[in-house]
Amino acid sequence: MALNTLDDFNALDGLDTPEGFDAILLLFVTPYLERQDVIALLQDCRALLNDGGLLYLASMEDDYQESGYQSSSAGDRVFIHYYPEVFFVSELAAAGFELIDSLRKPYLEQGEVKATDLFLYAKAV
Repeated sequence: MALNTLDDFNALDGLDTPEGFDAILLLFVTPYLERQDVIALLQDCRALLNDGGLLYLASMEDDYQESGYQSSSAGDRVFIHYYPEVFFVSELAAAGFELIDSLRKPYLEQGEVKATDLFLYAKAV
């Protein structure tokens, strides 16, 4: 099922998924969510995943105190939330996940490190 519009996402409320999902991808969603929303999202993902299902989470890593407004190349300002890996590991475990692996990759802009991208792979237990 392709989700291309807000109406497509809203239609998920009535989606009957008795068998659940085998995988969920959260690709750079968490930088736009406050802490309590990230926790709720992880819990919701676990509720939707079959036992043994996989969660792939990509985010921007830093101390939470570094969160703040950033400007895009187009000049738009958006609030970015940073989270350290330890936050995700703790909340994944609390939601019923087992961490499989993690990876960090520097995000370069004009040859300069601007952020650290964090990739986490977890299994629903």
